[in-house]
Amino acid sequence: MKRMIAFILAAALVFALAGCGKKPPKGNITALSFEDASDVTLRVGEAAINQKLIVEFKYRSDFKPEYVSFVSADPDIAGVTYLGNLIASELYFRIDGLAPGETEVWAEAEDGAVLTERIRVVVLAPEE
Repeated sequence: MKRMIAFILAAALVFALAGCGKKPPKGNITALSFEDASDVTLRVGEAAINQKLIVEFKYRSDFKPEYVSFVSADPDIAGVTYLGNLIASELYFRIDGLAPGETEVWAEAEDGAVLTERIRVVVLAPEE
């Protein structure tokens, strides 16, 4: 009986994980753009929160927020993190100032076919 239960659980796990490696449909994301692509200036330890990315896609049913990646050219200077979304076509993110310097952040479709403009991020030393 224990072997049967273990077999059933193992089979259920295999079926559950089978869809996890599913790739996004190519070409579904047609455009990505920041609501505000202005330069951002932060001090170390500060964050620009509730920044918005506008996503355009062909089919809502074929879109998931994880099909978009947020990227920092130098993640030691500034980090960029997905926060969530209220509707599918608007993804919110934050930019964190981590170390003094200058870098750029952007977003891209997982398949690499669509990129946003780049936001210039300047991080200043913390105030004394």
